[in-house]
Amino acid sequence: MLVNRRTFMVKPGKMDEVKKLVVDYARERGNLSSGSGQRILTGLVGPFDVLVLESDHENLAAYERFWAEVFDHPSAEAFFQKWNMCIESGGTNEIWEETRIMP
Repeated sequence: MLVNRRTFMVKPGKMDEVKKLVVDYARERGNLSSGSGQRILTGLVGPFDVLVLESDHENLAAYERFWAEVFDHPSAEAFFQKWNMCIESGGTNEIWEETRIMP
């Protein structure tokens, strides 16, 4: 299992807007075949104005299909125009391999 963790610097005062934007876009896309789990994380303690998006994928091919579906969706352009109004430059894109300790 792979976990893709992407961090974004959110413009001050835009956190609620960007979280709603992500949730609404995910709902609009429906259940994508290659994404088995998606999470939004925001800090209770830690850096301010940081949003973390995580998605789970069976393998690298599933990860690539997932992001192709995200970017190829008919409403992607409108989503990313709004997204870019809420996000600062910077952040990270990491892929982690998960090893389960317990089932």
